[in-house]
Amino acid sequence: MKKLKIKGSVKGVFPDTVFIIFAISALIAVPVRVYQLGTIIDTSSGFFTDKANLTIPLLYAIVSAAAVVILILSFLCGHIPECKAPATPSKPIAICSFITAVGFMISFVQTALGLLSGDEIQGMLTTSTGTIPSVLQAVFALLSCAYFILHGISYLKCDILYRKAGVLACCVPLWFMCRLIKIFTRAISFVNVSEVFFEMLTIVFFVIFFIVFARTVTKVESDGKLWILLSCGFAGSLFAFVCTIPKIAVKLIGGELVDGSPLCLADFALAVFAICYVITIFNKNNNPEKQPIEAPNSDEPQPEGPTSAENVTEVREANERNTVEQAQKQTRDELAFQIAAEYSTGKIDELAEKYNEDK
Repeated sequence: MKKLKIKGSVKGVFPDTVFIIFAISALIAVPVRVYQLGTIIDTSSGFFTDKANLTIPLLYAIVSAAAVVILILSFLCGHIPECKAPATPSKPIAICSFITAVGFMISFVQTALGLLSGDEIQGMLTTSTGTIPSVLQAVFALLSCAYFILHGISYLKCDILYRKAGVLACCVPLWFMCRLIKIFTRAISFVNVSEVFFEMLTIVFFVIFFIVFARTVTKVESDGKLWILLSCGFAGSLFAFVCTIPKIAVKLIGGELVDGSPLCLADFALAVFAICYVITIFNKNNNPEKQPIEAPNSDEPQPEGPTSAENVTEVREANERNTVEQAQKQTRDELAFQIAAEYSTGKIDELAEKYNEDK
């Protein structure tokens, strides 16, 4: 019985479709959230002061429907290329990497200043206050900052430093996990406090995204996972924008933020990076149509200009695989010919013996 394949089965769904849904939902949800933060949210508790306001169900409906549709369309998309890191060099990815590094440095400074306060020092050995997760969060923020600096340098200088330091990419989801632990140490209602609810959804989607991202840059069983980068990258960015852009707007107009939910610029930087990374991966220049790989002819002039070290490595590996496959095929053909020759010789001898007996 033929197995029914659902993933990637709809050829009419393109990655551009997923991006359009993300962009439209973000353009609607962000202004609605700005209005809520400025008018109907109590900054001391985080609860809605006017629970009958129509923007409350409207916002939840927009972001939840958009997230579900993004996940489904990404899974069904029939134009998912091979899961591989974008080819170097790439100035957009380099710029976004440096911006993300700055965001992590700001997060490190904020967390470190919080740890230096008297209350945090007194509760250093306790987990109920979230101090230990704060220490780990600061450490992982610093390591993540270092990784994205290397990532940006790699995409500026056409190098693969980011692969050699691929273990540091795992610090990003660990940083998110520390934040999630700190949220669970707070005695609040996660459903009623929308700030915390959106922050948790941002963390969940970005944890999944950056786990697959780490596997992609280190080439650890990343085949067939690109749809996860597409879905979680845009879904996580949607919730990150809902969490960060309204806070920036409220700060600019002189308003106050909800207590216990400060502005995290690292979330905004990570959302920008995720969008740029996904768009670059699905760019046609990064995924040209597959052509048969041939050995270069030494008589023909070779093109001048810088060559990507990563692309050269991939071509060399492909040529080595082709050479091994051809050698294996030749061995199989020789073995089959030998077996056929021995079999036919045996049959001729048998017929000769039978003829002599009959004669």
